[in-house]
Amino acid sequence: MRVISLLSLLTIFISTSVFAQISDFKKTENSFKVSYTDSTNNTIELSSISVSGLDSTNLYFSKTYNKGDNITPIKHIDYKINISKINSFGYQSETTLKDRIITGGVIGAGCGALIGGVGVNFLGVESRKFDIGVPVVGALGGGLFGALVGGTVGAITGIGADDYHSVDLSKGSNKTKFDSINNLIKAGTNLHKEKE
Repeated sequence: MRVISLLSLLTIFISTSVFAQISDFKKTENSFKVSYTDSTNNTIELSSISVSGLDSTNLYFSKTYNKGDNITPIKHIDYKINISKINSFGYQSETTLKDRIITGGVIGAGCGALIGGVGVNFLGVESRKFDIGVPVVGALGGGLFGALVGGTVGAITGIGADDYHSVDLSKGSNKTKFDSINNLIKAGTNLHKEKE
């Protein structure tokens, strides 16, 4: 009876080792974010991490702390987090606050220049001759005003916006978490390859 129990346990151990899920990829850039629950039930959130490995039970990543993190000298710390403890995972998205400000400014400048250039002609005295300088000055003034307003609106809408595409993983099985994290790593890696 003991032999059968021992063989059963050995078979289970070997099968989980042989058929363990392992994700194969190179170490990534510092473009990922993870939130997990530590051993004292505190939620820890780390951004700008570099993922070095993923298997069916653990996520392996590293974080570099520099002087901006009030740490001197610079420290490179490796982490190994059990997948069951992970609450969310994500990759750095394309848009940042700077992108939103620039986009808002460009749209505002274009609209302001159009309205300023056309509007000046309708506001002038009808009896005066057409002067190309008047619409140009109106377009420049309108464009400048539109750029300031559009950039401000872009900044306001960008405040508090998450620069990471994250997925909530607080509920679900370890297999679901493994598959989701693996897909997010692939998507984040492909996104940053396209930017290069």
